[in-house]
Amino acid sequence: MNPSFEPEGRFALSYGRFNDVKLNFYGSLPIVPDVMAANIAVAYRNEDSFTRNIAGPEVDGLNEYAVRSKLLFELSSNLSFVLTGNHSRIDNARQLAFAPYQGNNTQNLRNPTLPRPSRPFEVALNEPTDFVTRNTGVSLKGVPSSAYS
Repeated sequence: MNPSFEPEGRFALSYGRFNDVKLNFYGSLPIVPDVMAANIAVAYRNEDSFTRNIAGPEVDGLNEYAVRSKLLFELSSNLSFVLTGNHSRIDNARQLAFAPYQGNNTQNLRNPTLPRPSRPFEVALNEPTDFVTRNTGVSLKGVPSSAYS
């Protein structure tokens, strides 16, 4: 969604099983009327793990956030620029805790002495399950002003 010269905003919050908390926010406002506008979008989620590790440390849940902001510059009736910046961080160890197939998972292939998981959402991991992904970006686009009308 692109910045607007009319102020607007949205907010959503939810709570679910496994202490699943989700927060979303979006806001847009003019900075210089009919010349510059900005917006920001924020998403956050935190959830406890529902995976049981029978061979080692607890498998952490999910913790993630993302922020994206845009600046719209209306330089003339024919030309605008949009500067965008974003950053996100995802800490999701569960993606390393693959569901077992016939009592095997990737850790059992590496270490056959580990106990074999036998139930859904049960894994056998003997190593820390930290897995963090970060993403940051910036872009500048020139677009016809009519695209934002």
